[in-house]
Amino acid sequence: MQEITDKKEPEIIMTDPSSLLPADLFRLVHIYQADRGEFSIISRNGDVVLINRNMEHAKEVREITAEYIKTGTPYRRLDILFKEIGRYAGKKGQTAIVDARLRWIEMRGLADRKEEAERIIAACRKGRILQKAKKEKELLEMIHNIGSGVYDKEPSCDFSKGNEYCFAYGYLKALQAMG
Repeated sequence: MQEITDKKEPEIIMTDPSSLLPADLFRLVHIYQADRGEFSIISRNGDVVLINRNMEHAKEVREITAEYIKTGTPYRRLDILFKEIGRYAGKKGQTAIVDARLRWIEMRGLADRKEEAERIIAACRKGRILQKAKKEKELLEMIHNIGSGVYDKEPSCDFSKGNEYCFAYGYLKALQAMG
């Protein structure tokens, strides 16, 4: 099962290198190309960022990390923060903070899409859309088959194209219903 975060901001945890989990050590060694002694920042699961509490300037690194990871931070500010992390945690810290930000953005985007999909499904259930759509099932199947090329003289069977035509049909039906 894929995990989707419900957090609005990543959790930042100050920790000791000896407390790292095997997965953290794997990321540290194989992704960041660092050893346990070089640990400054690690992204865990995308929604948790670990910071070495024993490193010099750990408090500053935590503050910079918190600001750097926020999705609304302007790019000019990100550049300044990136350079500051380099001063405090070196190149490997810069690699780690970029990884943490990208993983957080990806995870938060997935969570946002899930929330939107849940709202749409709830609206469909409320409006009994699926029951109404069953009436047009045969027409949708024919649109899909023709769009996919099933009936062409030289069938191409591009099912994604058939899906696009079904989506377009649904979109047109929605426009008709609105206006």
